[in-house]
Amino acid sequence: MLTFISGWRSQDRDHVIVAHQDSTRPAVYFIDEASHLPDDFPDAPIIDLYRNGYNRFEITDDRVQIVRLNYDTDNALIIPAVSRVLQTETEAQIVVMYDATDKLRRFYPSLRDYSALLASDSRLNASEGDHVIFTHGGSFSWRDRLLESQTAALVGDEELDIGVVNEALTEFDY
Repeated sequence: MLTFISGWRSQDRDHVIVAHQDSTRPAVYFIDEASHLPDDFPDAPIIDLYRNGYNRFEITDDRVQIVRLNYDTDNALIIPAVSRVLQTETEAQIVVMYDATDKLRRFYPSLRDYSALLASDSRLNASEGDHVIFTHGGSFSWRDRLLESQTAALVGDEELDIGVVNEALTEFDY
């Protein structure tokens, strides 16, 4: 199952994502250069990847490993980076801290096997069976005015966990 955490990009949303990471497994966090996550994990190894740079890295046994994707303005670097982790068949949970949901869509079946966590800045189009958590400003791609008013009222690291998306939730008109 994929878990989407939808809301405006902020450190509060980052804290919600970290709080929902499976603490029984190691984690590989994918961040961009604007992230403050290294401040939260000062001892975690950081792998810096650049758009035209060397993309070979190893997943270690560390509880937290951070892969920083620098200047990934068109989300082109996230695809080979996540693919590389998927090919290692690691037990680590994949956590993407910035919105790359559209680019990663083709990996959803594999990411579901890893129980990945994905951040979403914009309107979210979750599939049936995926878990969705909203923070301030989160919303579905379909109009649900009640939900949007509830997420607009969230402050700080408050969250609204709607659980697993079912067929009834996906029948809204776009």
